Amino acid sequence: MNKGSEWNKWDLHVHTASSYDAYKGEDADELLIKAWKEKGITAVAITDHFKIDKERIENLRKLAPNITIFPGVELRTDKGATNLHVILIFSENINLKKLSSAFDVIMLDGKAKSKEDNEKIYWDFEDILEFANSRDGLVSLHTGRKTSGMDKVITNSLPINIAIKKEIASKVHIYEIGQVKDIHDHKKNIFPHIGIKPLIICSDNHDPRNYVLKEYLWIKADSTFEGLKQVIHEPEDRVRIQKYMPEPKNDYEIIDKITFNDENGKEVVVNFNQNLNTIIGGKSTGKSLLLKNIVNNIDKEQLDDKLKIQKEFLELNKFSVKWRDGIDSEMARKIEYIPQSFLNRLMDDVDSETTIDEIAKEVLLQNKERKDSLKKLKIECEETEKETESLVDDYFDLEDEIVEVRKELKDIGLKEGIERNRDELSNKINQLKTDSGMSKEEIREMESLRAKLIDSKQKNEAIEKEVSELKEIMKLECYNDLFLEKASNSKNVSVKIEVVLNRIREDINKIISERIEEIEKEASKFNLELKEAKIKIEPFRKKIENQEELKKTEEQFLEENKKLDKIKQLNLDLYYFKEKKEENLRQILKELSDYQAIFSESLDSELWKAKFGEIKITPKVIFSKEKWGNIYSNLNGTSLRRYSEYSMEEIPNTKNIKKLFELILNEKIKIKSGIEKKDLLKRIARNNYIIKFEVKEGENDINQMSEGNRSFVLLEMILELNEGKYPIIIDQPEDDLDNRSIYNDLVRFIRNKKSQRQIILATHNANVVVGADAENVIVANQHGIKTENENEIRFDYKNGSLENQIKNKDGKTLEKNTVKEHICEILEGGEIAFESRRKKYNFN
Repeated sequence: MNKGSEWNKWDLHVHTASSYDAYKGEDADELLIKAWKEKGITAVAITDHFKIDKERIENLRKLAPNITIFPGVELRTDKGATNLHVILIFSENINLKKLSSAFDVIMLDGKAKSKEDNEKIYWDFEDILEFANSRDGLVSLHTGRKTSGMDKVITNSLPINIAIKKEIASKVHIYEIGQVKDIHDHKKNIFPHIGIKPLIICSDNHDPRNYVLKEYLWIKADSTFEGLKQVIHEPEDRVRIQKYMPEPKNDYEIIDKITFNDENGKEVVVNFNQNLNTIIGGKSTGKSLLLKNIVNNIDKEQLDDKLKIQKEFLELNKFSVKWRDGIDSEMARKIEYIPQSFLNRLMDDVDSETTIDEIAKEVLLQNKERKDSLKKLKIECEETEKETESLVDDYFDLEDEIVEVRKELKDIGLKEGIERNRDELSNKINQLKTDSGMSKEEIREMESLRAKLIDSKQKNEAIEKEVSELKEIMKLECYNDLFLEKASNSKNVSVKIEVVLNRIREDINKIISERIEEIEKEASKFNLELKEAKIKIEPFRKKIENQEELKKTEEQFLEENKKLDKIKQLNLDLYYFKEKKEENLRQILKELSDYQAIFSESLDSELWKAKFGEIKITPKVIFSKEKWGNIYSNLNGTSLRRYSEYSMEEIPNTKNIKKLFELILNEKIKIKSGIEKKDLLKRIARNNYIIKFEVKEGENDINQMSEGNRSFVLLEMILELNEGKYPIIIDQPEDDLDNRSIYNDLVRFIRNKKSQRQIILATHNANVVVGADAENVIVANQHGIKTENENEIRFDYKNGSLENQIKNKDGKTLEKNTVKEHICEILEGGEIAFESRRKKYNFN
């Protein structure tokens, strides 16, 4: 089952019984095969000392037809230290007879030095290279069991050794290390001087009875010589030295294959690699069609949502998706689908900045701590909002109270006029008393009794008012209802609360009853004093001739006094309401500042400092443009002319919002007819702030980028949306990007992401396929007159690795070319992409 380039165990330095210093038993070949199979090795290089044994290699191939066996040889060179050996590896398809004979004639008989002694025999480095290069062989440098040989050659600063260093670096393809720790040594001491080379570790086995591996060598490639060449193009990504298979992924997060039936009933199977799968083909060959059917089968809702107006497509018959854990697509699985031109559509939305904000927010809120922080922030803002709205209500209630008090004062009349009238009445009373012939002492006593009478009446009225208020309090039940309502979800709690509340209510009623009893005693006392005062004053009244006039005048006097007392109380109320109103306004204005403070306190913490690769997302708090527009549209344009700081286009800062609140309150800025001032001020007093996410790649703000760069950053953010490792399905992302973004950004991003998640990507760009080193290339073709498919299947697919050499020159469209040939034929710039890849690490 071909899935493209996959990780397999290789051993590229193995000796057989043909080596002069190897185990010579008759069972040597069988023991080698047994060891390879036990260790799961799929490809080996036979590298006997100074010999290419045709018969031995043919026998091994016969014994293990499923293991790729490369012919090779180990030679000693004249360069560097004495423990520096060169290994040549040749294609499994080379003519073995010619290779073996040529080596014996040219190298062994002709070029060898000191050939009489196996321990001293060596060759000129140039002769070795000539033999390898003329036969398309690969050259591997083996430093034996010590790293000092290569280290000394590379790091020694003598002119002769510098020359050797450059010569070796430019002509050797692979470096074989002797132990795992040498990886660090090479990366630190050698590669900085010569550039990166593939590092391998091999058994160097001489005795199959004791086949020991220092560590497994994993190569991600077809088990072919072309596959081996890929480590030269991709020395960092195609080779690993470790115990377990690299780039492990969960079986339930990998699409293994899809199947469908063609219109003629033939089954079509397409296999997928766990890493990068690129689908290529000409126009209308079924690239996008395949992706849509995959998504439709796994997550139809996502397909419908993202395709929008392009919903109609051909549903392939009996289409099925099989996951690597054996489950088919009937069970829902997660995928991320990015259809063709999806990023451009997002950027073309009415407010593309809003789209970026939403995606940035989702990226950040993958983190549970941030999500909890945002919930807490929202609750704080809601509480502040309720408090502020209540303050606005209270402010207007206080204004109503002030209006009512002023109306009462107006109804009562001017204080000065009432005082003059009262004084006149007082003089009249005194005159009536004087005219009655009473002595001064009697008049004084009568005045004293009259004052006492007035005082007792006022005290009685105050007592009656207090008793009435206390009795009203006893009737209140609201606190019981409020608590019980809140606790209603928990029966046990509500019962306990009810018991406690009843006890509290009894205590309150007891306190009130005691107070009523106490003040009623006071009332009895005042009533007695009032009665006594009335009895005592009566004889004096009788002495006054015009009793009716006196009584009437005294009542008028008392009434004017009451008015003055009322005016005094109303003025106190007016002062209180004004002070309270001002305090409310101060509190409202403070709350308007508090919103931003609440946001800042939370968002300024380290928790919200987020970076994903080169992308940095920073939350900023701003006044909502939309909400400002709603507020501004209710303001009277004429009255706004004096205040240039307010316009529809410019969002005001907190200081100007507070100022606007006061200007509307004081009616210096008018509002449009039909709009309630209180409602508009409530709107201003709400939380009108939103979190705006500043997205930067490096130092570049996304909103200042070109459309191509912006689309790429958007793509990165979408793919960071979830910490899950489920498959990513992308349809021709290059349509949304510019060439620079494809070459510099998209390829880099895909190379990095494919090791973490399976990617299935349709493309018409060679750089995406070759530059990103696609593990599996799927070539799509629609049957036609000049593009025939086997069995006339309408939509057919061929898949394989970049290194796959399988083809049938006499076959149909898909079979007649190798994968590489298809890439170069279908994709513009295909040959250039392969050439760039070849030159990347100075491979000649």
